[in-house]
Amino acid sequence: RERALEIVDGVVERLRAERGTGELPVGASFGVAIADCSGPVDSEALLRRADDAMYDARGSRAVLRVAA
Repeated sequence: RERALEIVDGVVERLRAERGTGELPVGASFGVAIADCSGPVDSEALLRRADDAMYDARGSRAVLRVAA
């Protein structure tokens, strides 16, 4: 979870830096789903949860939502 959030933070910071140039307006929404890897993982369900989290972030005008 922490590594995923670090990656998203890095991308957000880069986008914010680029937005300051005024060359191209940019927006982004991120959805992160956390999996319990101690057993089998349903990859389709995991992707669906990440997608739902991304749409939730987009709808709320937030940058990031995490589905645990």
